[in-house]
Amino acid sequence: MLVRLLKGRGAIVPAALLTFVSSSLGLPVVAGAQSAGQKSTVRMVPIQRGPGVPEMVQAKSQEMLAALLGIEPGIRLNLLAVEPEAASEAPVEVASPAPQAAPTSAEPTGPHPELVKADKTAAMGIEHARAGRHERALTTLMTAKGLYEKRMAELDDFESYVDVLAWIAASFVNGGFSEESGPAIQQLLAVAPGFAADGAVFGARAASAIEGGKARIRPAGTLTIAADPATADIYLNGRLIGRGTAEVTDLPRGQHFIRVAGASLVPAARKINFQKTASTKLAAKPRGGAAVAAAPVSTSAAPVARTLDWYARNGEFHRPEFLTLARDEARRNLADFVLLGYVGRADSTYHLGLFLFDARVGRVVAMDPAMIDNELANLQVTLLEQESKVARAIAEFPADRPVVAKPDIYARTAARPAPPPKPVAAPAPAPVATPVAQPAPAPQPVVAQAAPAYVPYEQPVVLPLREAAPSGGFDELPDDFPMEMLDTPTRSKPIYKQWWLWTVVGVVVVGGATAAGVLLSKDSDGPANLKGQAKWR
Repeated sequence: MLVRLLKGRGAIVPAALLTFVSSSLGLPVVAGAQSAGQKSTVRMVPIQRGPGVPEMVQAKSQEMLAALLGIEPGIRLNLLAVEPEAASEAPVEVASPAPQAAPTSAEPTGPHPELVKADKTAAMGIEHARAGRHERALTTLMTAKGLYEKRMAELDDFESYVDVLAWIAASFVNGGFSEESGPAIQQLLAVAPGFAADGAVFGARAASAIEGGKARIRPAGTLTIAADPATADIYLNGRLIGRGTAEVTDLPRGQHFIRVAGASLVPAARKINFQKTASTKLAAKPRGGAAVAAAPVSTSAAPVARTLDWYARNGEFHRPEFLTLARDEARRNLADFVLLGYVGRADSTYHLGLFLFDARVGRVVAMDPAMIDNELANLQVTLLEQESKVARAIAEFPADRPVVAKPDIYARTAARPAPPPKPVAAPAPAPVATPVAQPAPAPQPVVAQAAPAYVPYEQPVVLPLREAAPSGGFDELPDDFPMEMLDTPTRSKPIYKQWWLWTVVGVVVVGGATAAGVLLSKDSDGPANLKGQAKWR
């Protein structure tokens, strides 16, 4: 096996060597779980990239993952040739298909500009709703809803409109708008009675409210729709229900959307408020011209025109059309599985998601998405982990975890266009507003204060004189002034308060008393008359 790894080329060698080393050390790599004789054929669709993802990231991810799967003993890899996106536009003539773009309006380059704007607005509204900014989310989502309804005739991807209705209902519930949440949930369930709200996506409170609203949806009657011309396809709430004339029974009460389209027709749409059994008719205008007559052959396969790489770019794996297309692709190539991938960008990281379709059971499951840093430092390790998950899913297909809605990775990475408002928020005018031009009013109150101050001067009794007369000294010191820090000048004590003066006086008094005692004692012992003379010099 090491020889096979060393024969690799380019960037695939490090990843392949990593797989070899991991398997040699006994790490949980499924490389040796299957015998060489039991191989599953995997038809691999090239990894698609979302907005803001460089082509280099897409190419590196595709090359490394294909290399890892190619050396897996239990997998026989079958790569799908990359078809340029322009090729899907080739069958549609440049002159006449401009109006005919309705059947293929789901292509990213084909929709009406207002539908493109609606998609971007909806993505921004969903981002606000996820961040808990419910009022801003409702404003943005309502705008997207209006754009979708305005271009309902050209809207082929009705699920986008349903998603907007779901997020509007969730924002009303999570934002505490109880009065508005009821009608929003009713409008959602009218067009999509089987809508399943995921609590991890919309919030447990909103999911519970939507689920509880299903009990209040009651069938109101039968709707009969007649299309003109009779060869036109009839759609109700984005679902094809027939051609020429169609009848829908047990239709819930509320708003519904009828759409009539065809290969040589300009699509038409109408919103109805269904309350009871009724019938309606909707006409679509023909395009005209001989070139249009030949167009139905190529556009009649409009649903098949959505290739597998389109589904990988848009994440519509839960659609029945995808399951049919993936099953046909597997049968044509004698494959057991079809592998699709998508890499999107959110903030400073790339998000990689892999999706595996089992042609034997007709179900598709999602691998746990992985994050790749902006410098691609962990790309090889991430792809090794993803390859291990794919190998485990092929060995034991988790049929109990099918993809039933658009994967969350597409919603997380679709809101990339939102950052442009940040440069606008860098306000150059802010410093201009900061130059304190406001202090000018401050001096004005001083001037205004001087004039009225002299009005009471005429009164003879001027009480402010008592307030203005400072007492001086400690009276003017604040309460919290540190008195111990106050350096007060020391006065000299008067001489009669000096200690040395009284010490001298005491000594003189004591000495005088002692001398007097001695003299008196001599007079009593000696002769009675003592005469003498003392001279002081």
